[in-house]
Amino acid sequence: MAGLSLSERKDSVTQRQILELYDAYNLSLYSYLRSLGVSADKAEDVIQETFLRLVHHLRDDREQENLRAWLYQVAHNLAMDIHRASNRSFSNTDWGEAIADEPVDPHSNPEWQYLQKEELKRVKAAIQQLTPQQRGSLLLRAEGLRYREIALVLGVSEQRAIHLVKRGLERLAEGL
Repeated sequence: MAGLSLSERKDSVTQRQILELYDAYNLSLYSYLRSLGVSADKAEDVIQETFLRLVHHLRDDREQENLRAWLYQVAHNLAMDIHRASNRSFSNTDWGEAIADEPVDPHSNPEWQYLQKEELKRVKAAIQQLTPQQRGSLLLRAEGLRYREIALVLGVSEQRAIHLVKRGLERLAEGL
């Protein structure tokens, strides 16, 4: 890097930082978007657009304090744009379609396989009873985001984010 100009070194650092962030969050962003009811193809497009915006964000020397929350916020907002553009709201069926059936252990007996499928149905039904904000807040919390970050992504106060997670967990427990 010694022979590189300042802007070339900055671009190299930015490129490395983006690749590290992509490796760290690509799959979790994809899961989050699918759980919001975004199709697989559109989820991939949203991730591409999110990271393209990240390139511009970093090259413009904007805030870099909490890029994880920033990535989720941009992806969330793009998902909302997709739903608004298609005049479609998040429905309970979107969540059920986004969850793939768990692979069944081929060595387990039929009774065990049946019980696993029934348990998955119960979990899906319980999740469908949550509001979209509760679902989103629980998914973000499961991804390891803090309440402050969840609030930023969902555009609510930190206290509201805490309430959404708490109420979502309560309703999930009631449904199970």
